Amino acid sequence: PINSYIVGGGYMLVVGLIFAAFNKYGHHLSLRIEKVLVGALLAIFTISALFLLHAIDPYQLKVDRWSAIHNFLALMFDGNYPYDAVTHMGQYASPFPVWIALHIPAYLLGNVGYSQILFFVGTVLSIGMLSKSVRVSLLFCILMIASPAFWYEVAVSSDFMSNMMVAAVAIAYMHTRNIQLYNNPYKVAIAVGLLFSTRLLVAIPLTVFLFADFWQLRANIKRMVTISAVAMGIFVLTFLPFILWDIRHLAFLRHNPFILQTNKMDLWLVIVGVVLAAGASLYAKGLRSINTGIALSLGVMMVIYLIVNSVEDSWNFAVFSNGIDLVYTASALPFAALALAIYAMDKTKKA
Repeated sequence: PINSYIVGGGYMLVVGLIFAAFNKYGHHLSLRIEKVLVGALLAIFTISALFLLHAIDPYQLKVDRWSAIHNFLALMFDGNYPYDAVTHMGQYASPFPVWIALHIPAYLLGNVGYSQILFFVGTVLSIGMLSKSVRVSLLFCILMIASPAFWYEVAVSSDFMSNMMVAAVAIAYMHTRNIQLYNNPYKVAIAVGLLFSTRLLVAIPLTVFLFADFWQLRANIKRMVTISAVAMGIFVLTFLPFILWDIRHLAFLRHNPFILQTNKMDLWLVIVGVVLAAGASLYAKGLRSINTGIALSLGVMMVIYLIVNSVEDSWNFAVFSNGIDLVYTASALPFAALALAIYAMDKTKKA
């Protein structure tokens, strides 16, 4: 436990130093230097990540997110029903269709862990383009690379934080392109359906982003129902190939993906998270406040998750004996990093 406190405190110190440095010297950085720094950091990250992926035997890890995707795709490409896939730790795989599709290129390259490299590089570049600021992408890149939690995800070939980064980019894209419920309801509904087909936890970021606008439609119940139906229809449609393949497996087996993705947390905790996200949505206007709201909603939700499990089973069991899924506690990191990067850029502009 002492080591975890030291690591956490060290990261907070690093974040503080990064902000102090940018406040003092950020305005001296030219656009060219910022681009060079982003390129250099991404190159260092890629080389380091490739080293970790090849130096660590994934079958010796007690984290099976990578094998859930790998074994799923292996069965699928062999012509066998993929939701019968079992991870190297003996648990049934539960990935959703869109998320699986996004991992096919890395699988064909020989290692689903490569996806984490592609997602991170893509996220950093996307943030720069969407925010029209290389500095924001640079700060985001620095804050993520400075995080031990992020490197843990890379080392164990976990896909969780990458999923959150994809959600962050999708929300940033819709916000910066003014794709909102009031002017493009069906585009938003399609995006929501596709994002839900990556992981159900994206409900929290999407609630922060959309709830306030959705609430404004309360006088038009028909439109609210229609938009919701389109989103749900797209979500179900992504499962159609597996439904047609063998509906008995998907609908009735005890290890179907819906059960496996909803058995990690109690329903009441999920409700708490959604309520927090809905409240945050009422105050979230710009991209910074949206990501701040998401980070706070997920952060508070996960702190409660950690405390409840620690009280029930003890801190040591919850944290160090797989009593909880630790990656959930870091789900807020990409959103927090993006919010802080935008905040730091705003500060240097005013300086």
